[in-house]
Amino acid sequence: MKDRSKNTIIKRNSPFRNTKKSFLIICEGETEVLYFHRFKLQTINLKIIEGKQGNAKSFVLEAIKIKNSLKEKYDESWCVFDKDNTKDVDFIEAIKIANQSNLTVAYSIIAFEVWLLLHFKYFTKLMNSYELNKELSSYLKYPYSKQEKILQKIYKGIQDKEDSAIQNAFKMNERSNIIESITFENSLTTIHLLVSKILLEIKF
Repeated sequence: MKDRSKNTIIKRNSPFRNTKKSFLIICEGETEVLYFHRFKLQTINLKIIEGKQGNAKSFVLEAIKIKNSLKEKYDESWCVFDKDNTKDVDFIEAIKIANQSNLTVAYSIIAFEVWLLLHFKYFTKLMNSYELNKELSSYLKYPYSKQEKILQKIYKGIQDKEDSAIQNAFKMNERSNIIESITFENSLTTIHLLVSKILLEIKF
């Protein structure tokens, strides 16, 4: 998939800050790329790149190469990925490797759909992809799908639920404050940390 990003020069009237922060976001899949791309729309400087899918560790290693290959420097660099079937020890190692390379992680256990479902409800039960998709479909009132047309419809429809999703995610994370305490018996996501920062820049 081609990089959808177009850097935008933003003029601000604020006496405190002339430009917004710039973000590099390297995503594991198109689902995440489409989600974050909707924040661009000439309001914030985002560069969004889709990396190769794989286990979390291999993705992070590739994301580091991508970041280091870019000439332009960004205020914040993030990588977005899922645990999926990655072994617990490799998943924790992936997070540590990313942090050591100045890449902030926004991850989901098991999948990105955990973040989407938090727009509708708070939960902690660990669900596989099938269960997450089924649960999402029940709230959407139509079948959840990763087709671009469906995803665009979903992302547009949940915009007014972002505050609830962020609150639910913070509540979900209260039990996992450090990497070593991550529990793999429950659903978890840190996507809200990146979304909160983006929204702060947009609203500033």
